[in-house]
Amino acid sequence: MDNRETPEYEVMLTEEDELEVNLEEHDMPRGVSEAEADTGTLSDFKAAIASITPKFASKRQNDIMQPIMVGRIPPENVLDLNYLTNMYMIEELEGEEDIDFLAIVTGNQVGISIGFEGRGIIDRAEMYGAVRESEMERLSKDLGL
Repeated sequence: MDNRETPEYEVMLTEEDELEVNLEEHDMPRGVSEAEADTGTLSDFKAAIASITPKFASKRQNDIMQPIMVGRIPPENVLDLNYLTNMYMIEELEGEEDIDFLAIVTGNQVGISIGFEGRGIIDRAEMYGAVRESEMERLSKDLGL
């Protein structure tokens, strides 16, 4: 066993002046968004994701369903989540004359079914792999490899 005493936190604590670094002087890799901005086109991956991601007529429903679709919903929570989201959205519209119950219920069912068992994120991961593979094939063909 080590008999040395550990110094108190206050003794160990020292404040250092903030280090100023000019990032422009360093050769930093560009981020994905910066690289895409230079191309002027939507990446294959983003285009593919946009094609499989439903957009809902109601902005509110879209805001609620987007995270649900990329989450993982265990089987035992599907019915409860479906009930809660339907009731929540319908109650939000209470007092309005024209409530489209069918759009609410079917939209929620679609969003929740995508998130069921993590299928939404699995689909995205599989698609990302396929896009990366096709980009690599195209690149190697362009380079004559």
